[in-house]
Amino acid sequence: MLPYDIEDRMVECESAHLGCVVTTRQGDMIEFRRGTFQNRNTRYVIGVCLSGRQQLLVPRADIVGFDLVT
Repeated sequence: MLPYDIEDRMVECESAHLGCVVTTRQGDMIEFRRGTFQNRNTRYVIGVCLSGRQQLLVPRADIVGFDLVT
């Protein structure tokens, strides 16, 4: 489960159509692409890995950090 402050900021970012970068537990930095979906009990964030530019589905539970892109 995401800390409420990170989840709230992601929702604000999505509704304001701003870019943001999230950090995973593994240390990957993912550009958030304004999309989520749920498969059974797991909610995923759709993003692009900044190191490899490949599209990823990141479990929300793996997100530990958030930065707004200006």
